[in-house]
Amino acid sequence: MTIPIYYSDKLLEFEGKFPDTPKRLTAILQYLKKSGLKYKIVRPKAATKKDLERVHTPMYLNEIKKYKRIKMYFPDEPVDEKTYRVAALSAGAAIGAAEYAVKKKRFAFALTRPKGNHAGRDFFGGYSYINNMAVAVAKLLAEKKVKRPLIVDIDAHFCNGTNNIFLNDERVYLTSMHQ
Repeated sequence: MTIPIYYSDKLLEFEGKFPDTPKRLTAILQYLKKSGLKYKIVRPKAATKKDLERVHTPMYLNEIKKYKRIKMYFPDEPVDEKTYRVAALSAGAAIGAAEYAVKKKRFAFALTRPKGNHAGRDFFGGYSYINNMAVAVAKLLAEKKVKRPLIVDIDAHFCNGTNNIFLNDERVYLTSMHQ
């Protein structure tokens, strides 16, 4: 079986700081090449405005877009002209992998950055600007492709952004394994 991996070199353009640097993705790609695993790279499309607004407020998304003109650094959180574009592409990769998995009932993987689990409806943090998994799950729910999705978040920290987005949505199960 060949596993589709939704990935684009454009995801390496985001500046990011430790631990979310381009090296995180290039190391995974190098490992995959050596592993013997059968996979194919699928180039994702960026998530649409409609996809993003299912989980993030329009005002929040406009704030991230606004940083196209200036470069700002919040504590360890770079926000610049590439942030919105690359984060939307990352969310599109999550959508592509999720749609493939649901349609084919087979495993798919989204190799993304910046990550998204700490981005809430109207805030960013933890190297997360757009909540990739939440965008994918919300799209599947809206299109009635899933009824009761389970999100399993494995990270050093609690998935505060994903929790913020789905806290009052009884259709979504969320579990977090963290330190």
